[in-house]
Amino acid sequence: MEAPPQKRQRTELQLARKRQADRVSQKAKREQAKRNMDHLETQLSKLQDTVELLSDQLQAMHAELRHRDKHCCHCRPPPPQSTASGVHPLGSPSGDPNNSGKSSSGTPNKEAGYEISPKKPSSKKRNRSSADSPLDLIKCLCGVEHQVQSECLEYSTFSILLKTHENLAEGKELPITTWLPRTPSLVSIFCPAASTNPVIRILGAFFRQVHPTKVSTLLACCLLMYRYLRWRLYPDKETFRDVPEWVHPTEVQKTVPHPVCVDFIPWPKLRDYIVLHKYTDPRHSVSLFIRSIRVRWPDNRDFYTMSAQGELLLDPEFEEAVYRYENWQISKDWTEMFPALKDYVNVEEDECDPQDAPNWP
Repeated sequence: MEAPPQKRQRTELQLARKRQADRVSQKAKREQAKRNMDHLETQLSKLQDTVELLSDQLQAMHAELRHRDKHCCHCRPPPPQSTASGVHPLGSPSGDPNNSGKSSSGTPNKEAGYEISPKKPSSKKRNRSSADSPLDLIKCLCGVEHQVQSECLEYSTFSILLKTHENLAEGKELPITTWLPRTPSLVSIFCPAASTNPVIRILGAFFRQVHPTKVSTLLACCLLMYRYLRWRLYPDKETFRDVPEWVHPTEVQKTVPHPVCVDFIPWPKLRDYIVLHKYTDPRHSVSLFIRSIRVRWPDNRDFYTMSAQGELLLDPEFEEAVYRYENWQISKDWTEMFPALKDYVNVEEDECDPQDAPNWP
């Protein structure tokens, strides 16, 4: 029978060293726990401040919306002029296909897409009848009911584009880089009520009512729509380059008046079809498009990263994927509803084995 192994016997010096190492380790753990607690308290304080800010802004927004609803029958945006019909929806960026945007120096710039000619004083003033109203000019195509008019994507984009283009036509330069960054922050996108970015506030109001199938798809739609609206609000070379080529207006979009929301459709051929057919199929709606869109991005990958300071940042690889045309697809349910239009879009692919999945950046 073998004797049991003897326990290791430490010398007094070894025991003293172990006790010292244990004390150092425990001290380091306590300090780390304290740092973690301090960090949590700081984050909690920031969250409380943010909640208070959002609450104040929400109350202010409710008061403003109640005021607008009370007086909405007296408030309407003046209709833009068109040489063809007298009314020119801003979804068609200009009545003249040869128009292009202004550069930052104020000179016409064909690369930007459109030219905004300075207004000339007119001797004739448009006679407005009491029957005129925003609804006569702007038809809601969202596909959902709104509590207030400002929740309508068509109305809100029409209004801000009209006001901004009037300022541009009068030669007023807008500091685009100071109030519309190239890419909005994630905090701004997911907390639009607290944002001072007017485009984010418009998109936030819409996406509160219409929800894509995934959060990553919502973010992708928001980024693409943001880039397009940013350029439309200030059409210069810089903002035009930031819009993916496949989102650039086609010749049909440049020459045929149409709703603004059609310009957000990511497939050029489908945009042309809807513009030429005057949006006559009542089944089409912005809500249906948003719910049917699929943006290819692995389900097991996040679309955000954390900086060393703990700041939430957009993953550059996700942003790169958003601006690739092949990653924008539409559901098979949509193509079954509109089989004649399936050649105008990228149709959703069947789920494949992870080993056969595309190589992501």
